[in-house]
Amino acid sequence: MVGKLIALAVVIGVAARLFVHRDSELARRFRLFIDVSLIAIAVLYGGRLIQLYWG
Repeated sequence: MVGKLIALAVVIGVAARLFVHRDSELARRFRLFIDVSLIAIAVLYGGRLIQLYWG
């Protein structure tokens, strides 16, 4: 259940990032926030997958 919610959040984040106009400061900050969030999710779940695989 939690995995599906996080996958949905990632899809929404990527879609939002693609549709935000690139010329404003707010858009730049929003894209930076989305990028950092996606990296954090990848690191957290990548670590979890490694634990499940090796554990």
